[in-house]
Amino acid sequence: MPARKVRTSNQYHKNFVQIFEDSAKESAKEFLKLRSEALTRQLRDAILGQKYNWYPLDAKYLRRKIRQGFDPRILIRTKEYVESLQVSKPEESELGILYRVEVPDKEHNSGLPFQELARIMEFGRRDGKKPYARPHWRPTWGIFVRDLPITVDQFRDKILADFRQQLKHG
Repeated sequence: MPARKVRTSNQYHKNFVQIFEDSAKESAKEFLKLRSEALTRQLRDAILGQKYNWYPLDAKYLRRKIRQGFDPRILIRTKEYVESLQVSKPEESELGILYRVEVPDKEHNSGLPFQELARIMEFGRRDGKKPYARPHWRPTWGIFVRDLPITVDQFRDKILADFRQQLKHG
C-alpha cells in the first residue's frame, strides 16, 4: 500500500536542528549558572547555619575566639572563607558551558591559600591533629546529587520551553 501524504498546520524550519542546538546551549548556560549559584548559597547556608554535626571547637580556643571578638561558630572566624565561596566564570568544555563552585585562587588572611584551607576544613589534617575534619562540601554536594532527578526534569523543561519560544519568534 503506498504511503499517504498528510498535511499539517505546523511549519518546520529548515534549520530546525541548528535552532535547537543554539537554544539548548543558551538555556543550559543560564540554567547551570543558576544551579551553581544555588549550590553556593546552600554551601554558605550550611556553614552559617551550622547545619552539619561537626566535631565541636576546643573549649580553650572557643573562649579565646569569643574574647577576641570573633564569630564563635565552627568554620567561621572572620567570614572571609564563607564569603569567598563563588561561582567561577563560565568555561568552554567539550560538553558546552561549565561552571564551578569554588574558592578563589588566592591567599586567606591566615596565610594559607583558600584551596588548602578548604581542604583542611573538609578533611582535617593528615596527622590527626587539630583542626579536625568538618565536612561541608561533601554533604552539600550529596544533597545536590540526591536532588539531581528533579533538577534534570527542570533542566529538560527549561530547554524545551525556550526552544518552543525560539521557534515561534525565530
